[in-house]
Amino acid sequence: MEQKVTVVIKIGGAAAEDQDTFSRFLAELSDVRGRTAVVLVHGGGARVSALGRALGIEPVFVDGVRMTGDREMDVVDMVLCGLVNKQIVRGLIACGAPAVGISGSDAATFVGAPITDPQGRPSRTGRVHRCDPGLVETLLSAGYLPVMASTFTDGAGAGLNLNADDAALELAIALNADTLLFLSDTAGILARDGRLIERLSAAGVETAISDGTVTGGMVVKSRACVHALNNGVKRIIIGRYTKDGSLRRLLLAESGTRIEHD
Repeated sequence: MEQKVTVVIKIGGAAAEDQDTFSRFLAELSDVRGRTAVVLVHGGGARVSALGRALGIEPVFVDGVRMTGDREMDVVDMVLCGLVNKQIVRGLIACGAPAVGISGSDAATFVGAPITDPQGRPSRTGRVHRCDPGLVETLLSAGYLPVMASTFTDGAGAGLNLNADDAALELAIALNADTLLFLSDTAGILARDGRLIERLSAAGVETAISDGTVTGGMVVKSRACVHALNNGVKRIIIGRYTKDGSLRRLLLAESGTRIEHD
């Protein structure tokens, strides 16, 4: 029996927020999993902020990172592990995929510690110290499609919030994934003139940053991708899901930006 390749997909941006696009993505994902072992990782920060504000909790960000408060952590769990996760699971089941909703807390898949803000104040945003992919591997081997919410545990009974990009990176490394796919609102990594960079070598990322080809938020993400490639992930693709067939084209590296070793 041919062994399936392992693909970790982090969904975000319009592909997750626009209902029609999201429905098409789920249907295509259901078809893709017949040939691959797929794990879907999601966040849901906009919905967390919206519910938090409705409850009188104003989100705080430092350098783009949410500094999750104690009360806000309850909202994060409700939105990510509850509403968003189960909507995705139900959508995949409707498409014929045996999806199972989990979070980084389940079976201590992710264990870590909280970070502090620049003033040294503690938060419930965390950094992963250990990743155990055993539960995910068990689900994949049994034919299930794990859908992971990006929350986890400090090991002492309290929850931690994690950026979904970081969750996908950590999990892809632990699984030695063949492909890690980031779905975003951009077509991939764009040069200063707006041109899509179709391929970046891991060795060439720092050069691309130094000469200004890679800028802004893509600097941190590109360096994180190199770290993942150096720790077992075979290739990383960054791109946008827009219509039927987009997922297939991305996984075949016919669109988006792929980052890989030479």
